[in-house]
Amino acid sequence: MKKILVLCLAVFSLSIFPAKAQVDLGVKGSFNYTSLELGNTNLNQLIDSKSGYNVGLALRIDLPLGFAIQPEVTYSKTGSKMEMDLPLIGKQTLDVDLGCLEVPVGLQWGIQLGPVRPFVQCVPYLNFTLSNAVKLNSQKMKVEKNSDFWSDINGGIGVGFGLDVWKFQLSCRYKWDLGNIMNFDGKSFGDVASEALSTMKDESKMSGVELSLAFFF
Repeated sequence: MKKILVLCLAVFSLSIFPAKAQVDLGVKGSFNYTSLELGNTNLNQLIDSKSGYNVGLALRIDLPLGFAIQPEVTYSKTGSKMEMDLPLIGKQTLDVDLGCLEVPVGLQWGIQLGPVRPFVQCVPYLNFTLSNAVKLNSQKMKVEKNSDFWSDINGGIGVGFGLDVWKFQLSCRYKWDLGNIMNFDGKSFGDVASEALSTMKDESKMSGVELSLAFFF
């Protein structure tokens, strides 16, 4: 299913390119700083952002009137952490890490100013969860969550700006999930916790800033 969706996205992207459009293939690496939001709960006050990264390929297609389309396929590592000070136990740090195949398709508009091209961008994306883990630092243990806890497919949108210089591209975008990244019914945690967990799940989203550098051949 995942391969079919990625293939359909690639075919759709290629089908809208003009025949004479300039197409450049590149490699891309990004630094991201993200945080998990858990709906309208007091837990959000305990959640901090966490750094991660993206690595992958990008395809830049120049269009008329300053527009460009840039589909990408990257491996994305994002996460968040929560610090709690519990009675009799002390300070506890909970780390959440997600590994995803991310497929963004950026729409850019910019102006060519000699060797540089500043641009603004709007970037819808799809995430396919590949791995996920929760780590409780104080106990030195890593708990792997099954696929029923996290959503297999999620999506969102990013907005930002960038600069093309020769074959390099620098960009910055703020992105946020539109769907929920958690996927569970809460019943396995008991009736008391079920309602609270359902509230967290229904508004569980990852958001943050991404700084990237790409090189086009």
